[in-house]
Amino acid sequence: MKKLLLISLFLFSFAHADSLQVYSSFFGVYGNYSDGINSKAGSGYVTVGLNYRHHLTVGYDYLYKDGGSWNYKQQLATIGTTLNFDPFYIKASYGHINGKYEDTTSYTSTDYLNIYSGEMLFRTGALYLGAGANYVNLNGFENRNILQAVGRIDYYNGYIWYLSLRPTYTSVSTTNAMGNTTGKNKRDLISVGVKFNHLITTGWVGKIGGSFGKRAYYYDNELFTIYNQDETQEMMLSAGIDWYPNWNTVVNVGFQYNKFDGYEVNYFIAGVKFSW
Repeated sequence: MKKLLLISLFLFSFAHADSLQVYSSFFGVYGNYSDGINSKAGSGYVTVGLNYRHHLTVGYDYLYKDGGSWNYKQQLATIGTTLNFDPFYIKASYGHINGKYEDTTSYTSTDYLNIYSGEMLFRTGALYLGAGANYVNLNGFENRNILQAVGRIDYYNGYIWYLSLRPTYTSVSTTNAMGNTTGKNKRDLISVGVKFNHLITTGWVGKIGGSFGKRAYYYDNELFTIYNQDETQEMMLSAGIDWYPNWNTVVNVGFQYNKFDGYEVNYFIAGVKFSW
C-alpha cells in the first residue's frame, strides 16, 4: 500500500508538470462465417498521452460466437505503451484472453491465452523502419506456443497518404494435438500485411489493406487485436472509411474478408473515437 501511494503521488505530480491527453474509442464487430457460425464483439479502449509523445492504452474486448449447438464466449484485456524518443520508438503490450466453450450436451471447456509483444522503430525523415516479436501462449483443449517475428516499413506523405508493409514469420507449435495431427504439431508460416490510407477530401480518409501468404494467431500491436482461430489464415482483404465530423471525433466503418483453411469470414466493423 505504501508503494502504491508513492507511485500514485509521483504520477499525480508528473501529470501536473506536463501536458496530458485522453482518448477513448469503442467498436462493434459482426462476423459471418461461411460454415454458418455468427459472431458479435464489442470493445472499448482508453489512451492517456503525455506531451503528445508517450502513450499508455488499456482495452477490453468481449466476443460471442454462436455455432447453433454450441457457443463460445471470450474476454480479452490488453495494456500497451508507445514511447517516443524520436528518432527511436518503443512499443510494448500485453494481452490476456479467457474463453469458455459450451454445447447443448452440457459439455464445457475453458482456455486462456497470453500475448507478449515488443517492437523497436527508427525514423528517418518520413520513413519508419521497425522490427519486433510477439509471443502467444495458449492453454486449453490443445496447448500451443506461437512466435511471430514482424518487420515494419511505414511511410507518411504528410497528412495525404500513408503506406505500411508488415512481413511476418509465424511459428506455431502444438504440444498435445488431438485427432488428425497432420500439420498441427508444427507450422512455419510467412505472410506480408499491407495498409494504405489516403485523404479523400477534408474530413474523410479512405483505408484499404490486406494480408497475403499464410499466418496464424496474428496479433496487431496497434489495434490490440488477435485472430484467435487455430486454422491457418490464408488471405485478408479490408476496406474502410474514417469521417472526422469535428476536431475531437472520428467515426469509422469498415469491412473485412478473411480466408482461413476450411472456411471464410466476413467482418462488418463500426466504431467511434473521441479526444478529450
